[in-house]
Amino acid sequence: MASNFIILNGFDRSGTSAISKVLAYHPQIELIMQPFNSGFVREVMNFEYKERDNSKDSFLFFDSLRNNMLRNDLIKSHWYFEYSTTTVYKENQLHLIKTTINHLFQKWMKLNFPDIEVWGIWRDPKKIVNSIFRNDFYNKWYQNAVDEIAFTVANCEILKDHFTPFINSLNSDVRKMSFLIAVRTYYFLYYLDSDKLLNYETFVSSYNYLNKFTNAYSLTDFNFNECADIDYNIVGKSYENKEEIEVSLEDEMFMDLIFTELYNLKEEKFIV
Repeated sequence: MASNFIILNGFDRSGTSAISKVLAYHPQIELIMQPFNSGFVREVMNFEYKERDNSKDSFLFFDSLRNNMLRNDLIKSHWYFEYSTTTVYKENQLHLIKTTINHLFQKWMKLNFPDIEVWGIWRDPKKIVNSIFRNDFYNKWYQNAVDEIAFTVANCEILKDHFTPFINSLNSDVRKMSFLIAVRTYYFLYYLDSDKLLNYETFVSSYNYLNKFTNAYSLTDFNFNECADIDYNIVGKSYENKEEIEVSLEDEMFMDLIFTELYNLKEEKFIV
């Protein structure tokens, strides 16, 4: 029997807050907001996760989800305690776990916890890059991550051939951020089930697109379009329409190259 906890993972600025908070308007869905933002996932978020010790916090936490329980004692994220709709399991409800950092856990999840289903969000990676710099996410969260990701690429069979050639060309912040997005997203999509990807661009054109998710769990019909005029920033701040950043021609060409395998994988594997 599948767990009543479902993980929804996407990169920062890919629409995870908007999609998860709109889904949470459904009367049968509870939102579990970013429980991994501090603690055992964040500490290793840029490394392929292979831990085999079932006494580790990671195993204990996901094992509790498999058994429809929440281990609040293992959660250190203030986002979880402030913005979740519940911090305890609720009978007959689907519990949607919103996260932005679980990409390199996906193979480990499939091997150890296949009964905890994982969904992903697709947004054009170039738009993610632009949004990250417009909102100053790079300096806050990613400035020191490249060495960790480069180590992961060098030691992961499905990544090394595609992404090793780019390591010596990471001479701008845009290139470094693009490298991070490409590597983590490629790994995640490679191990993600082909029917469990949501398209952010399709969602913003019609919120009722999210019935793709609710129909997968035989939930009652819901008109998500009624939620279209609400701001879904994670902390409720008003939306600011910031100008797109200017990207050099050289960095634009770099993005075209590094995202090629990502676009190909998405087109070959998923119908979104």
